[in-house]
Amino acid sequence: MQLSKFIQERWTWIIGICALSFVTTLAVLVASPSFAPDASWKSDSYSRGALGHHAFIRVLRKMGRQVHLSRYLSDSRTGSDSVLVAIAPRGSLAGQKKIHGVLTGKKIARRTGDTIVVLSKYADLEPDPTHAGWIKSVRLAPRSYIDRLMDRIKLPASVARLGAVSNCQWAGGGSAKPELRNPQSIRSGSVRPVLGCGGDVLAGVFQNSAGGRVLVVSDPDLISNWSLGHGNNAEIAYHIFNEFARPGASFIVDETVHGHLVAPSLWRMMFEFPVVTLTAHALLLIVLALWIAAVRFGRADAERPALA
Repeated sequence: MQLSKFIQERWTWIIGICALSFVTTLAVLVASPSFAPDASWKSDSYSRGALGHHAFIRVLRKMGRQVHLSRYLSDSRTGSDSVLVAIAPRGSLAGQKKIHGVLTGKKIARRTGDTIVVLSKYADLEPDPTHAGWIKSVRLAPRSYIDRLMDRIKLPASVARLGAVSNCQWAGGGSAKPELRNPQSIRSGSVRPVLGCGGDVLAGVFQNSAGGRVLVVSDPDLISNWSLGHGNNAEIAYHIFNEFARPGASFIVDETVHGHLVAPSLWRMMFEFPVVTLTAHALLLIVLALWIAAVRFGRADAERPALA
């Protein structure tokens, strides 16, 4: 009873402190950068590992391009002023079971807007248990896997694994010297080379059945964290992306093909970090308000006898 009396006498202070804590938490969440998935070791845009693309995303942003990482219905978020990007895709884009909200090869084949597809190259990535974010082992994906991916986006081409690349030329003139380990290229008469090395294409454009432009980058190592710092790979990769995108266009990088699908749900969001901190504050305020009301408006105290 003494605790209830204490709360009753100081309820304005208690509610005020809880409200201040609530507002402070809200301000911190608004001012903080977006909360990404936990540190990834895979070949996605959140990963700082050797095969991730986090560094290249930062390069694009530093050079003035807007980049948005999408985790649901990425194709519906693009317009004439944006480019849909799928980097080293797997899962549904390569032919597995379709999941609502996940980007598929069929959607790319039917898009009327601009699209960039960076082909996959590796399979069976195994994380290093002794170093968070590192990769312990990896192997090259079978060519049949890459062929199936190209078939899904309706690209008539074959993949080639090279010992080295040489004599690389830009379509507009000038040479380039990418440094790639186990370089991967495509060969196709339907692709207009942007960066070609003899009869092999490292980057090229084709038109899909809906009339949309699709830029295909054959080797994901060109933009991986590890390779980006070798030679002039960063300059080459940026030039490929920047020249394909229209002036002022942003990049919508799909992450659903890497397993980062998040369907919008208010109820789930309320109980996930960091929003769960606001939910906890709100519930605490409600409990305190009900407690104070129960004490204040409960059964009346017995009347004390009058003093003689």
